Amino acid sequence: MDRTNACKLVKLLAEALFLSLGTMNTLPANEISDPKES
Repeated sequence: MDRTNACKLVKLLAEALFLSLGTMNTLPANEISDPKES
């Protein structure tokens, strides 16, 4: 594989990880806070 392709894959994987981590962190917080308010 070329270095450019490897860098693109790494960037895509990093973005996917950050997005998944962000959704994982935000969704449970919303689900936990909603029942307490209601």
